Amino acid sequence: MIEVRLLRSFAVIAELGSFTEAARHLHVSQPALSQQIKALEHQLRTPLFVRSSGPTRPTPAGEQLLRHALRVLAAVDDATDAMLGLASARTGRLRVGVVVGGFWDILHPVLRALAEEVPEARFRVRQIPSQDQLAAVRRGDVEVALYRRIAEESEDGLVVTPLRGDPLIAVVAEDHPALRPDGTLPLADLAGERFVAFRRVWMPLTYDRCLAACHDAGFTPDIAEHCEDPLTMAFAVAGGAVALTGAGMAGRYPGLAYPVVTPVRSIAEVSLAWRQDADNPLLPVFAKQVLALCGDPVEYWR
Repeated sequence: MIEVRLLRSFAVIAELGSFTEAARHLHVSQPALSQQIKALEHQLRTPLFVRSSGPTRPTPAGEQLLRHALRVLAAVDDATDAMLGLASARTGRLRVGVVVGGFWDILHPVLRALAEEVPEARFRVRQIPSQDQLAAVRRGDVEVALYRRIAEESEDGLVVTPLRGDPLIAVVAEDHPALRPDGTLPLADLAGERFVAFRRVWMPLTYDRCLAACHDAGFTPDIAEHCEDPLTMAFAVAGGAVALTGAGMAGRYPGLAYPVVTPVRSIAEVSLAWRQDADNPLLPVFAKQVLALCGDPVEYWR
């Protein structure tokens, strides 16, 4: 039986790509963390990370374990939250659903502000495929979703607040020759490049609109690799690939550039959604911070 503690340590290392950063995040010493991973590898009888001088990456076995670990940890966290309950807006818990990539440009400053405003509260962020976001809200898997709004999707029983557009950006090396001084990049200049993309099953809207943008620019992208998480995408770009995605990934990893592609086009409207009967006292606290960052609600499909 694998200990949840070991799975959590493994997942944090895989997400951060560094034993040092993971040890700091988990508040343990690096030697102790290394011993935990060695114990897990011994139990599973396989290496879980590639040992090299570069960023720490999971082995193929490690990637398979990570998919299972994330599901297990989410279930454990949900069970913990259910048992502890919601005490108040000062000490409660709020589960937030996001697409793969997590809208880093929104959630990072919002969660930092909430750590100051309600330091005893807990915010649990879960990555959910974009097409499953509203269903997760309706089922109660999460209390609020930060998602890309789809015009054809039913919003019955939900409160939906549009926030801003989600401009298409490229993710490239910071010295990529197609970068312009104004921080943009002509999409046509990426013709012939090796692309990496999130798997369509995770973000079908983004995937399809990225392909459509390339076709409008006069080329079909050569997608050499599909990935399931932002860290894998960042590694691929560091290795010479390029990527297209929404603006929510901008600034997530150093050493890369995140230019808006031209001609400018929006993937969709970024919105908040929660159930009409929601009574979590942390929900308005969270929504207020998001709206303060994004400004007044904007017209849908602006």
